[in-house]
Amino acid sequence: MAAQSAVDVCNQALIRVGASTITALTDATNEGRVCNTVLDSCRRAVLRAHPWNSASDRSTLNPTFAAITGCADDGSGNFRITSAAHGLSNGQRVTISGIVGCEAANSTWVIEDVTTNTFDLDASTFSGTYTSGGLWTLAAKFDYAYSIALPSGCLRVLRVNDYEDDWRIEGFRIVANTYPLDISFIADFTDYTAIDPGLYETLASFIAWKICYRLTQDLSIREQLWEELKKEKGFWRFVDATENPAEQLRANDYIEARFASATHGFVRDPMT
Repeated sequence: MAAQSAVDVCNQALIRVGASTITALTDATNEGRVCNTVLDSCRRAVLRAHPWNSASDRSTLNPTFAAITGCADDGSGNFRITSAAHGLSNGQRVTISGIVGCEAANSTWVIEDVTTNTFDLDASTFSGTYTSGGLWTLAAKFDYAYSIALPSGCLRVLRVNDYEDDWRIEGFRIVANTYPLDISFIADFTDYTAIDPGLYETLASFIAWKICYRLTQDLSIREQLWEELKKEKGFWRFVDATENPAEQLRANDYIEARFASATHGFVRDPMT
């Protein structure tokens, strides 16, 4: 599979179009320039379109926590949190945990009156005497207590904690009410030798369709390439999917409630 490379996949696309091949993505030709322009976006689009096995990865995600060094009354009855160079802004939402002495601050809050090293917890009521400890992390703007960065190069999240927890993707972060999050995801790649030939061929066909009109000015060829692409990607997706065992959902309260509603009295088998 050593022949698989960024240049080679572009040449496979150019052959489908009937155009001249290139020796490098920096070639000062129309073919080189157009391939260099679309390659990365086409690769990411094809990867997002299907849970390709060769592009799948796993990771365990945790929030990024910052240390709290103080908790006091802000002078108006709210909690004032001290955390050096925290980088937060008014209106952001944070989740606080681990404070000893002012335990009522351990919750999720909108922050206000932000300074370089402090922020106040909006609508809080100060109580206790700060003793030690405490951590804060970003929360979602509402509903979710944690906002966690996705792995670098993550293009599509496939599964989180065996479907048991509520979560959402927002921008390049995942929001949830629990952690850690064990996720399966589709990762971007730059090593073309490491991907499945079916993904490689599908990418070449997609690039060919993308660049066709620019190189040929012929819509009929572009339409023909689109029809060929649909057939090819369907075939290779089928081949890719056959390497996975059938998915079996684990029973949980949500699944059982859904089955109970659908069957008017589903009862879990006590032997399972």
